[in-house]
Amino acid sequence: MTGTDRNTVNAETTLTDRYGAGVEKAGWRPIETAPKDGTRILLGRFTGDQKARHEGLIKIDWYRTPESDSSFSGFGSFNPVYWPATHWMPLPLPPTLPTARRHP
Repeated sequence: MTGTDRNTVNAETTLTDRYGAGVEKAGWRPIETAPKDGTRILLGRFTGDQKARHEGLIKIDWYRTPESDSSFSGFGSFNPVYWPATHWMPLPLPPTLPTARRHP
């Protein structure tokens, strides 16, 4: 397991412990309502089962169609058979950067 994998596992545990079955209260929406037009969104897997594979996994992804991605349909980071995404939310706005000051 790499350092990145360890961080992902820790994040999964923390998210599942924090949100449990109430992920909708945190702004997550049911996956059935996710856009399928190529819009990048946050996807998550929240089943409520602490032992489920990839429980609490969150990634930025978009819906792919056979026309756009070599005969594959679905969200690429999540296996639709073994660990499908269960929820989604829009990406947050990027941070506002301070305007550079010009000195006279």
